[in-house]
Order: sequence, then C-alpha cells, then structure tokens
Amino acid sequence: MGFWLVLWEVNGVVGMAQIPLSDSQLKALKPLDKRQNISAGHALFVVIEPLAKGGGKSFVGRTRFPPGRAGKQVEVRIGVYGRGPGQWSLKEARDEWQRIRVWSLEQGRDPRDLKREQKAALVPKVEGPTLVEVAEAYLAHSANRESTKVDYRNMLFNQVLPV
Repeated sequence: MGFWLVLWEVNGVVGMAQIPLSDSQLKALKPLDKRQNISAGHALFVVIEPLAKGGGKSFVGRTRFPPGRAGKQVEVRIGVYGRGPGQWSLKEARDEWQRIRVWSLEQGRDPRDLKREQKAALVPKVEGPTLVEVAEAYLAHSANRESTKVDYRNMLFNQVLPV
C-alpha cells in the first residue's frame, strides 16, 4: 500500500506523483500473519506487528549514518501510533522524523543519539540513601543478637554489596 501512484498527461508528457499515506489509510490497515513495513513517506515507515504479537502499529524512521552510500542503514523508533498519551499521530510522527533528520545532519551525529539523550533526560536523578547506608542503618537498629548481626553483616558485605 504505502504510496498511491498518480499518472497524468500534459502536452503529451506523462508525469507521475506519489501521494503519501493518509491517516484514514493508516487506520484502515489491518495486521496480518507477518510483520508489515509500509512507507509513510520520506523514509518514515509504519510497522504493523503480526496478530500473534498483538497487531500494534508503530512508526520507524530509516536513514543512513554517516550519510551516503558508505553509511550503515539505521532505524530510529519514533513511537506507537494512536491518540492517547505517549502515542503519535501520523502528522506528529512525520514532524518528529523531520526534526530528527535535520538534527542528525546539522550535528553530524547518529540520529539514535537524540532519542537516547531525550530518554536519559526523562530518568530522574534520585538523591537518596545508598544500599550500604541502608544496610548499616538496619544492622545498627536491629533487635537481633550480636552474633546474628555479625553473620548478617558478613553476608551483606561479602556476598550482596560487592556485586
């Protein structure tokens, strides 16, 4: 499916144009027994998982990095198709893919790096007690006998914490 091919003739010259996938066409796509990759235009693809894997639709952009024939083809997963939080419409996915491609060309970096940086920024840095501090506090306030505390301390610091 992907693109529709439109032919026309003007003054004896036949022309062709490709019309990108529309949102209504995307909604109408049904999962099959095999994974489907359908072009949404400009190296953006809709991946439809097989029914056995739930039949979900997601967006993936493909490009070469470094640019040119010598570059390796890389895939950048944009997200799941849908209307809810954390899901992408076709227009949003196209805009995001364009933003990723432009960033990659301007910075001269792998397009997957932008997604990695965004993901790392979402993970909050937690300021709290370490496992060593918690173990020490537990052993200091434990109601167990001293010999039991010594055994626990040995197990914690020799088996658990070195890892």
